[in-house]
Amino acid sequence: MQGPREDTAAALNIQTAAAMALTKSDLVELLSIFKTELRSELKMDLSAEFQTFRTEMNEKLAGLRADVDSVGARVLESEDLVQGLESRSIQHARELQELRDQMELTLLKTEDLENRSRRDNLRVRGLKEEVEGPDITATMLSFFGSLLPPGHPEIQVVRAHRVGPHRRDPRAPPRDILVKLLDSRVKDLILKSAREADGLKCGEYDCSVFQDLSSATLMRRNAFRPITAKLSAENIRYRWLFPFGIAFEFQNKPYQTSNLNKAAKILGITLEEDKAESSNAEPSAGGSAPWLNNRAGWRFQRGKTRRARRSPDKTGDL
Repeated sequence: MQGPREDTAAALNIQTAAAMALTKSDLVELLSIFKTELRSELKMDLSAEFQTFRTEMNEKLAGLRADVDSVGARVLESEDLVQGLESRSIQHARELQELRDQMELTLLKTEDLENRSRRDNLRVRGLKEEVEGPDITATMLSFFGSLLPPGHPEIQVVRAHRVGPHRRDPRAPPRDILVKLLDSRVKDLILKSAREADGLKCGEYDCSVFQDLSSATLMRRNAFRPITAKLSAENIRYRWLFPFGIAFEFQNKPYQTSNLNKAAKILGITLEEDKAESSNAEPSAGGSAPWLNNRAGWRFQRGKTRRARRSPDKTGDL
């Protein structure tokens, strides 16, 4: 059996345990307090971290903004520089075109002057070398006199000679004979008689007589071969214009042109692309220098120039 003291201690322990026991509402309240304090502490920590992150980002964005502003300034400077270069390029292109037009006009005038210096010259082709003997002038006077009708004006030859250096190969075709006449009217009569004659003979050799022209004019006439071939096939008469051009009548309409494409369009023929591009004879300056418009023409002209250096009489001014 327990004594009174033992009973009293047991009662006190029971009362203490009862006092220490928490109800459900107390636990809920404690949890609520804990959550509130935890949320407050986390909020303070996150706020501090976010503030630090924000500060760092602002600093980085400020540096990035400065870099972007610097790049933008450079871009604006580059745009101004490019715009200036474009303006100067356009101006240079305009000046280059003006110089090109002036050069083409100068070359056309030079060609015109060269043809005018050759206007009293004739080329006789086909006479064998050394057949003319020591006096080539007398041979040409006799040949031209046989072409003209009786009572023709006096033929006066200023000088006559072979064109180009002597050819060592005996199988090579004979060199042309260049003849300078004193009177252009007599020259025109000789050309007309040569065109109307049914085969020309200089002694026992077949010969041909041509107007002496500059290499540039010959090159442009050569580009018109499809046109002249078509006209000849259709039995259409044509004539060359001075300094350059062609005149003909097609379908009862007269035409005069120096443009290959226009002539081909009139006749309804198709040209090869390289010929069509290289034969435009009507630029802004009023004509065309073919060696300026195509590489083949330039090679041709350079070849002519090299041959001219070897040939002292290439100027044709007799």
